[in-house]
Order: sequence, then structure tokens, then C-alpha cells
Amino acid sequence: MENRELTVLQLIVILVSTNIGVGMLAFPRFVALKAETASISATVFGSMIALIGIMSIAYLGKVYDNKTFVGYSREILGEKLGAFFIIIIILFFIIITGLELRQFGEVIIGSLLPKTPIYVPMMMIAFICMLASLHSVNVFAYIHLFYIAFTVAPIIFILLVATTEIDWIYIQPLLGNETTWDGFMTGGFVVTKVLLNFFVISMVIPFMRQPNKAVLASFVGWIIVTILYTLAMFFTLAVFGSTELENLMWPILVLGRLVRIPAEVFQRLDALLLVAWMFAVFTTLYSTFYFSVRASTELFLGFRQRIVAALLFGIILAISLLPKDVYEMYEVIKVVSSIGLFLIIGYPLFLLFIRKVKGSDPINESS
Repeated sequence: MENRELTVLQLIVILVSTNIGVGMLAFPRFVALKAETASISATVFGSMIALIGIMSIAYLGKVYDNKTFVGYSREILGEKLGAFFIIIIILFFIIITGLELRQFGEVIIGSLLPKTPIYVPMMMIAFICMLASLHSVNVFAYIHLFYIAFTVAPIIFILLVATTEIDWIYIQPLLGNETTWDGFMTGGFVVTKVLLNFFVISMVIPFMRQPNKAVLASFVGWIIVTILYTLAMFFTLAVFGSTELENLMWPILVLGRLVRIPAEVFQRLDALLLVAWMFAVFTTLYSTFYFSVRASTELFLGFRQRIVAALLFGIILAISLLPKDVYEMYEVIKVVSSIGLFLIIGYPLFLLFIRKVKGSDPINESS
């Protein structure tokens, strides 16, 4: 195993930058379609559901502090059953990486490069992710730490600038205007699905200097992510209203085009937002790609990391090209993420349950 060099701050940053990415541009629309004016409350609710999975995986990482999820899955469930679930989760992340890559391509050709074939920007960022995935966990953490300022700060800046465009009528009542409980729950689960990438921390906790602080670090990371998503939902809803929000494909991007700052210091805030979003997309895709590579390499010990990365590059790119258009892409994402909701939230809970039933403690090999 590599040296334990990851700090608490680095784990927090990995969790935040992994979840602030591809889905942030579109999620307000899909939440508003179901929860309407209750979308802000639904966002917090959905994030709290994700917290269950985050805390579960962080606790497992704390207890099995010298093993990734591949290692403690085998220990808790046995070799065969453990390998089965590991493969299912790896497949989920390979598929979701391909679909997130397609979202990136759709936004780029729709906003910046309309005459460019969609596979060109997708190939470029996928290739960068492949090269970056060949490095150690320490490099993985440093890359996230470097890019975090370029993603979070511009997004917060643009959201705060939108304060002048707020119409408070649009967010009343907070619990929805005749919003059904089913609509509220469904809207909340949209947010949970967007946050499923938190599972990547299961591959990095064993490399922390203080894995006993993994739960605390994960909770702090969750708070930051929840605040950012709640702010994004609040400002898009307060500026556009739930009815208009349902008609916008990428509400956050439209918000960047709409808002202005005094003296026209920036004429195109949406350009600044897109730059920040592209950095965020890279860190998200990098995390899920890296997770898939590292988990596959650990599961299939005979495979070298370079070979696995090259194979996954082709597979992920092929998956990204399968949907015919942006509408079919989101339909596929809806199905895959619904499966992932039960898999990624339920699996760590299942492991904790089996561990409790077995009543056995892990044998820590680390000092």
C-alpha cells in the first residue's frame, strides 16, 4: 500500500470537488419538475439521504483503515459474493462516467462549439482523465486540492451576484404550493442521485494519515456540498420561478447569462461560469474514472493500471456515444441513477448489517 499522506483537508476537498461537477448545471430543473416551490427543502432532504451513504462508507473506512472497499467487501462478504458486488459497483461507475462525459459534450457543443463534433471535446477530457488516473492517490488528492478554488469560488460569486434578480414570490411557500409528498420525495432523490459520486472516498480513506477522522472529514465535506447545492437551487428558483425553471435545460448556465454586475466589469458571466464548470467536470470525471481504474486493478490483480486505464478509456467513450440526443441521454441517466441510488446508498448499509450479524472485528494491519 502507498504511504499514508492524505490529510483531513484533502479528503474534504476530494468529496466536495467530486460532487460539484457535471450534474450541477441541470439538477435544479429536474428537482423543480417534481417539487416546484418546495425544491429548496427537497434539495436539503435529498442531501440528507446522501449523508446516510456518506457516513456509512466513511465509518467502514475508519474501521477497516488499511483496506479500500474492495478489501473489506471481500472480508465481510467472502471472496465470491464480495467480488460480485464489487464488479456491479465498478460497472455502475463506468456507465455513469460515460453518461457524465456525454453531458459535458452536450453542454460544450451547445454553448461554445456548436460546429464541433461532440466526440472531440469528450475524447480530449477523457484522455486527460486516463493519463491522470495513472498516478498515485497522493497525486489524485493534490489535483483536487489545486482545482477546488477554480471551481467553487466562481460558482459562489455568480450565485451571489444573482441576488439582485431575486423575486421572493417564486420561493413561496417553502413547502410547496399543493406539492404532493411523492413529488417532494422524488425531487429530493434527484439531488441524492447527483451526489452518488461520494462513493469514491472509499478508495482513498486507507491512505489518510488519520483514518480515524474520516467520518468527521466526510461530514464537513457533506455540509459544504449541501450548502452549495442549496444555494444553487435557491437562486435559480428565486430568479426564474418553478414554472420557467422546468423549461430550462441548464438553469445555472442561463443564470450566468442573465445576471450583470455594476460597471459591466464582466460582460459574459456565463463564460466565467463555464470555465469554472469545466474544471469541476474534470475533477468529477477524474474521480469516477480513477475509482473505476483503481478498483478494477485491485480486484483483478493480474492487470496493470495502465492497461486497465486504456481499456476503460475506450469503454467509457463508447458508452458516452450511445444516447441519440440529449433527451435520450437524460432518460438513460434517470434509469441508471435510480439503480445507483439503491446500490450506492444500500451497499454500505448492507455491509454494516452483515458485519453486525457476524459480530467480528477487522484485523488492522496498520500501525
